[in-house]
Amino acid sequence: MAPAVAKDLGRIILLRASDNDRRSAGETLSVVNEILEQDVKVAKAFLTRFLRSTVRGGQRGQATIIQNATESLGTPNAEVGLTEQAVTQYGLNCLRNADPEVRTIGKKLILDVYASGKRDVVFKLVSDEERMNRHPLLSSILDEMLLLNTTQQTRGASSTSQQSSSSKRPSTKSVRISNDLPKRNGDAQSSCQYCNTTIESADHGTLEKHWQNSCPLFTKCNDCNQVIMVSSLATHRRSECRSRNNYRTCPRCGESVERSMFHRHVGRKDCRPTASYAAKCPLCAAHISPDNDEQWRRHLTVQCKENPRRRTSYEAKRNTSEPLSRGSSM
Repeated sequence: MAPAVAKDLGRIILLRASDNDRRSAGETLSVVNEILEQDVKVAKAFLTRFLRSTVRGGQRGQATIIQNATESLGTPNAEVGLTEQAVTQYGLNCLRNADPEVRTIGKKLILDVYASGKRDVVFKLVSDEERMNRHPLLSSILDEMLLLNTTQQTRGASSTSQQSSSSKRPSTKSVRISNDLPKRNGDAQSSCQYCNTTIESADHGTLEKHWQNSCPLFTKCNDCNQVIMVSSLATHRRSECRSRNNYRTCPRCGESVERSMFHRHVGRKDCRPTASYAAKCPLCAAHISPDNDEQWRRHLTVQCKENPRRRTSYEAKRNTSEPLSRGSSM
């Protein structure tokens, strides 16, 4: 019965979910998501159909429904048809779409299933596609896959090292620094490599304290108290935070939104797609363009009004410069 219902209603659902009226589309997406979460057989019937076929004029709604399903039901999830091969192939099809929003969703689907599923299956499909079609997004995805592998290997080694050292001495910090913080070799440094603030002492302990407490390019996750880079907060909430199940990624703008607020967020007029060369600040929702270290530094140290560390950093720089100014005037 479920496959028949999916066949009869699938086209109508996709067209309504792709409606230019965001409120109407948001309501449709909300209802569909609730239905998929309540019945496994119905979810599999609809998702299997949506992953294999497209409806002209309904691709955006289709991609959004699948993205929402992977967020709420998990990916890979063979029980509802969200296998590594099916999700990856659909993601690759999205990359060929003319709509940048659909292409963005396709990229996220591939990277999400790669992070949680059988990586060899996903990597082979993407690399085979990249050999046949030299699309820049495919090269970008492969680069991010390799980066994810390297990051997790580094974290694994760091975790082993921390466990060894913790057996020798008790931990004294209630807030831990994220593993993506840089590791120094003891070389003397006169400033933070991220915000360029002058550091009195260049030893690793002083730098770590600076990153933990005052560097405007870092922030503390409110859910797990881990200190991480602001530019990585959305990724952290999506895949690393112990409370990651409390968040869903908006397929339109890429923002990590609390589940209780997700459907309201999708219906908002200011929820707009982010350009492929830009990023979105998780603190103030401003677009960071271009998405590079220099632009993030400028935004978080000067422009972001929702960054509490921006004011602290500014006051610290002013206090260190005032004595010099007074001395020169004398």
